[in-house]
Amino acid sequence: MDVKSGLQKYAAEVNQEQQELRAVNQIRQEAERRLAQMNLAPMDPVMANKMAPGTLAASQVQVSTNIFGLQMATQKNVFRYQIKIVGELLPRAEEKEQRIRQLEFTGQVRGDPNCVTRRDDCRKIFSKLLVTNKKDFSEKNSFYFYDLKAILFTLTPLNIQDKKDFEISTSTDFYPYLQKIVLTVQKVKEKYQLTTGELAAYVNPDLSQTDRSLQQFLEIAISQPVLNDPANHVVINGGATYFMDPIAFGFSDRDTPAMKEGKYLAIGAQKSVRFVEGPRGRNFKNAAAVVEPKKTPFHEQQPLIEKLQSMTRMGPGGRVNTYDMEAIRRGVKGLYVHTTHRSSNRIMKIQDLLNETARTSKLNANESYGAVTIEKYFQDRYNMRLKYPEAPLIGIRDQKTPGSLLKFPAEVLQVVDNQRVTTEQQSREQISQQIRACAVLPSVLKDQIAKSATAIGLFKNEYLSSAGVNVVSNPLQCTARMLPPPTVYYGNKSTALPDNRGTWRGDVRAHFLLPAKCNKWVAFLINPNARDAIDERTMNDLINRLVGEGAKRGMLMGKPFKVGVVAATEEEMSVMLDNCVRNGVEFAFFVHAGNDTTIHGFMKYFELKGIVTQDLKAQTAMNIVQKNQNLTMENIVMKTNVKLGGLNWSIKLDNPALNKMLDPAVLYIGFGTNHPGGGLGVAGTEAPPTVVGFAANDNPHPFEFTGDYVFQETRRDEKVDVMKDIVEKILDRYIKNRGTTPKCLVFYRNGCSEGQFGDVIMYEIPFIKAAMKSKGCEAKLVVLVPNKLHNVRIVPANINRNEKAPEQNVKPGLVVDSNVVHPTWNEFYLCSHTTLQGTAKVPRYTVLYDDSGLSADQLQEATYAMAYGYQIVKSPTSLPAPAYIANKYADRGRTMYKAHVTSETLPANRRFKTNEELNNGITLVKFDALRGKRINA
Repeated sequence: MDVKSGLQKYAAEVNQEQQELRAVNQIRQEAERRLAQMNLAPMDPVMANKMAPGTLAASQVQVSTNIFGLQMATQKNVFRYQIKIVGELLPRAEEKEQRIRQLEFTGQVRGDPNCVTRRDDCRKIFSKLLVTNKKDFSEKNSFYFYDLKAILFTLTPLNIQDKKDFEISTSTDFYPYLQKIVLTVQKVKEKYQLTTGELAAYVNPDLSQTDRSLQQFLEIAISQPVLNDPANHVVINGGATYFMDPIAFGFSDRDTPAMKEGKYLAIGAQKSVRFVEGPRGRNFKNAAAVVEPKKTPFHEQQPLIEKLQSMTRMGPGGRVNTYDMEAIRRGVKGLYVHTTHRSSNRIMKIQDLLNETARTSKLNANESYGAVTIEKYFQDRYNMRLKYPEAPLIGIRDQKTPGSLLKFPAEVLQVVDNQRVTTEQQSREQISQQIRACAVLPSVLKDQIAKSATAIGLFKNEYLSSAGVNVVSNPLQCTARMLPPPTVYYGNKSTALPDNRGTWRGDVRAHFLLPAKCNKWVAFLINPNARDAIDERTMNDLINRLVGEGAKRGMLMGKPFKVGVVAATEEEMSVMLDNCVRNGVEFAFFVHAGNDTTIHGFMKYFELKGIVTQDLKAQTAMNIVQKNQNLTMENIVMKTNVKLGGLNWSIKLDNPALNKMLDPAVLYIGFGTNHPGGGLGVAGTEAPPTVVGFAANDNPHPFEFTGDYVFQETRRDEKVDVMKDIVEKILDRYIKNRGTTPKCLVFYRNGCSEGQFGDVIMYEIPFIKAAMKSKGCEAKLVVLVPNKLHNVRIVPANINRNEKAPEQNVKPGLVVDSNVVHPTWNEFYLCSHTTLQGTAKVPRYTVLYDDSGLSADQLQEATYAMAYGYQIVKSPTSLPAPAYIANKYADRGRTMYKAHVTSETLPANRRFKTNEELNNGITLVKFDALRGKRINA
């Protein structure tokens, strides 16, 4: 990397980290200020009391995990230090005043290639320290646990009072661009010494007393074989490693298939340390390693021009068709490259693909070269004739001039090795390919877990041995309980009992529980000139089937007011829906032909005109008519009924004590989050907002879930600024529709990591309670956090390899609330869905707050029963309905935002920018008729 560029990048990253830390502190300070205004104080961050395990079981089954016990029979003292490595750069010959310039190796960096390079630097420098300073580091290497950043653990105390600087000499073959390297070792001020084996000090329900030092030490110890073996492992972040030669570790070529557009699927392992109860269950505490096989797409190391050629068919001179530009831009934006035409091959990040070419774009005039084209500049300056002068130029941020871009021909850039493909850089086809490749059956996953554990050296780790830690060779197994499914009931007293996959058929003549009525509706074909457009006869047949299936279920729709066609443009869609609203149309049903992907967003955006919409792909419509796909038609009608305010079914539990959880007096609320870009996005005033979706059974029927979404500052997982307002509005609807306040409130708080549990308890729950108090609600409160992103895997202990995914996987209703759960937190794992491909990700539920007095059986069975409330398919979802539907509302909010900012028909006074304007303008807050229906079904 170019040293000056590295210094500028490091300074920018430090500033970014400081801004983020200040933002977190500001959120907490603002929360405390708002609580003080209401004469409230933050709650103590103490987790809910641990419940006794549940006993409800229709049957039991043995399950296996990817959790390997860590036995610490002898106690060992461990000492912690902080490492800082700084290199002093050689002075520049042209500088009159020699000034000291430094490069910090242990500072935070962004970008996968930079992370890998910086770890390599730290490894080389620390290794040399151990060789050249035997007096201070006299023990064998396995006594020193270095994370190749800033943390060092040792098994014996170093001869250091506070801190000590170690000067490391450079040479022609060891960082020749540096005068010297100084490695500083400093005692940490807090938690300098820890003791292995004493788990009670590190497992505490009081989060203010959380001490992660032992967990961190064990994670770094487990990582040592990987961190010190760069020939076989690529480590980008602390918990994940990717195997350089998977075949050597027992994997096959099928595990790492090639992908299109210069990408490949790498296999590795995600590892972490958790505290669990262990094989003896309740009241026991054990440390354990969790090892999960991990597949991730990477960019091939190749000339950038070759990557562009794999993404499009280039014309003469590298010319690219205009309609391919956006897809290529998406594929290369954010990619790290280096130059090949000069000796200084610094790593740079692509900011944009420009609509300019080397043949047409001119450089600014200077003394050496006039205002020449980039093509001529390369010929004159580097004696290099470009082969692709008409290929789009690559824009790289100019470090000297903020806001401007340097322009490079693609053929002088090389894609840097060791960088993962981001979600934004993948096409839908590639994401689908990746999902299929990552979806391995449980029988295969069990083998890969064993291979991954061996590959990372888990069972032959001399560092763990030196620390007195023994790894149990077999993964933890335990007994799971199978909860009984609820009974599904429809109108006209029809019932159905789900099978062991959670699915049911029911009486084909059964009416919906609450059939919807639609007085006036229309049907339109979008893009009638597309290749896959259906003809008039097929359209009429589809409409007749829709009306007929609805009537069979008790719906009152009748024939459509109008059947027509509409172009796939925002303007045509807007005009057509305006006419519908003027004519009192309540519902518009669309059949969508063609490959346009934007019109759907505008269709949903225009629902704010006061009309409900539903669309169907033309190919699906064709299959229904030509192949008599009646089940598909049934699913479409179920969605239509819900969109129009109906309810397809409800449920009941045979056990009276459990059935109380379905009482109208119980209010269920779910929260979901959608961050910009599929991740946390980019902070800043121009960054798209984060969307918070919510859903609740606040309609008249207790099993009917509707909701809305709100916008808040991006990168925010905290819901402090929206929590009280949302809960108050839900309670207003509940009181209006039920005539009373709820007696119990069960809150599924999605989108929250374990590191945020303390803030949720301290700041968010007081706002929930304040909202309840403001509405005269004295309900008992339970707050749970569902998590599907953890790395614990649960599969049957005995698997028939010849069976398909649904039979190899754990079944709906499986619950585990001992052995694999946290020793002091109230946790349970609950699988509520059928897995059709790959291996199930069983959600983990953590109870943060509970004053309800509910038993484990009541809470677990209620959570399972709620998974039958999605209403669109006759099977349960992976999360309970309030949480699952809340996520859908968050997705709808993102769709609405994208349509709003890209609209070409909005008047100037409707172009909202602030979150407050968006919340008042494009949510359902002012559309009570839409808020009372699940329009995003």
